[in-house]
Amino acid sequence: MASLEQRNGIYRIVFRYQGKRHSHSLGTTDSTSATTAKANVEQRLSLIKTNVLPPPDSATNLAIFLLHGKSIPIGPAIEEPVPASRQQFTFEQVAEQYFSDFLKSSIEPASFRMLEIHKKHLLRHLGRRTTMKSIKSSFAQSYINKRAKDPGIRGEKISPVTIKKEVTTLNSILRWAKSEGMIEQNVVNKKLRYPKGKEKPPFQTLQEIATKVKRDDLNQHEESALWDCLFLSTNEITELLDDVSQYARHSFIHPMFAFAAYTGARRSEILRSQLDDIDLKQRRITIREKKRVRGKTSTRTVPITNSLYTPLKAWIANHPGGNFTFRISEMIYRSRKVRSKRDSITPDEAHDHFKQTLKGTKWERIRGWHCLRHSFCSNCAAAGVEQRVINTWVGHQTPEMVRRYRHLFPSREIEAIESVFG
Repeated sequence: MASLEQRNGIYRIVFRYQGKRHSHSLGTTDSTSATTAKANVEQRLSLIKTNVLPPPDSATNLAIFLLHGKSIPIGPAIEEPVPASRQQFTFEQVAEQYFSDFLKSSIEPASFRMLEIHKKHLLRHLGRRTTMKSIKSSFAQSYINKRAKDPGIRGEKISPVTIKKEVTTLNSILRWAKSEGMIEQNVVNKKLRYPKGKEKPPFQTLQEIATKVKRDDLNQHEESALWDCLFLSTNEITELLDDVSQYARHSFIHPMFAFAAYTGARRSEILRSQLDDIDLKQRRITIREKKRVRGKTSTRTVPITNSLYTPLKAWIANHPGGNFTFRISEMIYRSRKVRSKRDSITPDEAHDHFKQTLKGTKWERIRGWHCLRHSFCSNCAAAGVEQRVINTWVGHQTPEMVRRYRHLFPSREIEAIESVFG
């Protein structure tokens, strides 16, 4: 990264290269020209770092090289910086700099990894050597048309929702490039046409899914999609937790399952939970959110039920130490790997423990922790809990999300219609 200083009104560029600090007078009092020069230096430093641009030799004036991209021997007079928008940056160069210099420090690591997947697909379809100057308003629509032909999971095409997220990443790159002077035209795309998507199937009980699978007329992809829609009744949750208590290999697993089942918390929220968030006296848990309020962390609270109070109290009484609610207390924690230190549990570890605990039981087809969130919402809705209260407990945001979660057990549906027409 580079920075600007002013001496007697004249801007200077300051940067570090190979561990040494360098400064150079820009010979201008104009802030716009100085900012453009700073962008040029940062761009070329990034290209040198990623081996896209060869480093200058020792006889080259480093500052002039970074400002203008020219191998000018040491000593010549300073030239006016070339505006970044007149340079032939490629889409790959701009995307790489956006991710390394701007994006990486501003978002969570998990979100950054997901956006890097978006970048991979964008570069694959839009071309790594496509120049920013050649980008037109049809750029995004062209990407949508190409991406829609790619295969997705379980024999389906790529979801329009996924493509929309990738186009959002594309627009973010283009807006940043415009603000940095790398392109002159405004090429952010808004009026776009996406392929039609499919509505997700409703959540279903264990018995409903078992009956459909037993018919033996489903392919592997269809059967997997059904198990994604599973939710458990309150009795099934009790039975599941009894089995978890019996088969869990580590002391934190059963209370962690109970936490998920009786709060509706997401896996990431469970792993983020800290002991100070749990108030056993007032019987309330504070859930730390990162999804509900854009750009901010937020919280919500959930009451502690009797079913959760007992395992949670026992776990806290024998907690291995530290701030996180759930921590690895044993050094050997998964498969044949050995942990170097006791620390918070990672998402991959949590998934591995979930699958290992349920392996060989009637619950082994449950795909992950999110099933317990489905079940929490479904059971609350079936019991007649007001939707506004459910939203407060689980942090729902969109009507579509609410509509998919808010369904009743088949028996409750029959009771409801019988009360009208029976």
